Amino acid sequence: MDFKEHAIGGASASLVAGVGTMYFTGDIVTSIFGAVTAMAGATSPDIDTASKPSRWFARLGIFVSVILMWIDANREAAITGIIYMAFSSDKHRGWTHSWWFAIACFVASFIAYSRIALPYIGVLPIYFILAASFGLGLITHFILDR
Repeated sequence: MDFKEHAIGGASASLVAGVGTMYFTGDIVTSIFGAVTAMAGATSPDIDTASKPSRWFARLGIFVSVILMWIDANREAAITGIIYMAFSSDKHRGWTHSWWFAIACFVASFIAYSRIALPYIGVLPIYFILAASFGLGLITHFILDR
């Protein structure tokens, strides 16, 4: 599959994640975050190549890191950079295309959102919503690759 098919699969996963999140939370902002996170999950396994997702995630990583440094969250900015470097350091269809990666993303999302975002958001456990949305996108990617 190429980027276009993964983007279409990601759009489908985003629709499911967005509507599901809206149904359970009734919050449009959380629903948008869920939809965007599903699209990220559907395209992120391919950031280990010189592809559109790779360029998008690099730009997003720079943007997020700059914002985090601007609000004096330097540790989180460094973590963002380390995550991107880890993703882009392997060959294509390496560890970013494994089910272990999907499991690790669920665990990492739970830890990251519960320790970093939850104190600021204070709504329904958004880290579960984001982890599930990202995982849905990953699973969509894996199914389309098979």
